[in-house]
Amino acid sequence: KSADFPLRNASQSQFGGVMDGVVMKFSSNLSQLLWSTYAGGNADDAFFSIQPMANGQLAVCGGSMSPDFPTQLSSYQQTRSGTGIDGVVAVFGKNTGQRIASTYTGTPSYDQTYLVQSDFSSFIYVMGQTMGVMPRMAGRYGQDQGGQFIQKFSSNLSHMIWSTTIGSARLPPNISPTAI
Repeated sequence: KSADFPLRNASQSQFGGVMDGVVMKFSSNLSQLLWSTYAGGNADDAFFSIQPMANGQLAVCGGSMSPDFPTQLSSYQQTRSGTGIDGVVAVFGKNTGQRIASTYTGTPSYDQTYLVQSDFSSFIYVMGQTMGVMPRMAGRYGQDQGGQFIQKFSSNLSHMIWSTTIGSARLPPNISPTAI
């Protein structure tokens, strides 16, 4: 919520709105801020998890109420669904801090990504909560209309590889994810 957050080599140097996510890298002994950036649109945005990827980039995830959270034409979901919170996933350069890719993932209801993980091929996995009907792809374990979701994305966030929902079949969310 600070318009004077310490920035260095920022890919987004302007505070976007009410609350922005931030991503930063420090030296190994925490004596130097190597880079830091805002990441958000004109409303509430937050990041909750960060994970290094095998390709040397960083994946982050969180949530956004901003209709203008920065995405690109190749994003899996370029725009926010509805007027509530949607999950967001972004990829940043590990050494430069430049935003490489980002996407929304959500329904017209509340959705938020809380945990991110990456595999040896740099595919990105997120886990979150939903009060909407997230997709559950055929042949995937899961529970229709579960309040939690797990999704797999391409490393550039242009494609969702698969998606499933878990938990009881009664929305709202009934599990608080703590690890993936």
